[in-house]
Amino acid sequence: MIKLVKINKNNLQTALRTAYSIFPGKNDRKYLTMWYKKYVNNKCGSNVRVVKYFLAYISKKPVGVTGLYQFKGVKDIWLGWFGVVKEARRQGMGSEMLQKTINIARKTKAPNLRIYTISKKAMALYEKNGFKKTKSETWCVANGKKIFPYPAKSTFYIKKLKA
Repeated sequence: MIKLVKINKNNLQTALRTAYSIFPGKNDRKYLTMWYKKYVNNKCGSNVRVVKYFLAYISKKPVGVTGLYQFKGVKDIWLGWFGVVKEARRQGMGSEMLQKTINIARKTKAPNLRIYTISKKAMALYEKNGFKKTKSETWCVANGKKIFPYPAKSTFYIKKLKA
């Protein structure tokens, strides 16, 4: 059974090592480090309403990372930096971790949970867990301001959080 633990100053290095193994790209490392450090130091910025990042464990062994973020002026919440370490994939852990994250997202009262990905394997996981493809977007926007561009070839998904 997966246990989600909030990323904090004490487990930050473990979280970064785990996330780097899942997202090995140079830009991924840059943004992971930036967001995780901002999060543990409560400095996510004025555009951010909700940010929560978690390290997923099974028997004290880190097996993945997950997170949620919501920008001011945006009703929906987004799944961020979600992934399972390679040796733990194809064992149902991704679905279990995703369901736990969805339950946390429901507590925020956001109407929908959104995600974007370029990974075909991740797309299959999201679809299996009730996410539906939605229209593509070019920029992440908060309070009418462009925050960052989405990666080219991203596929966007949405899941209703309220019945």
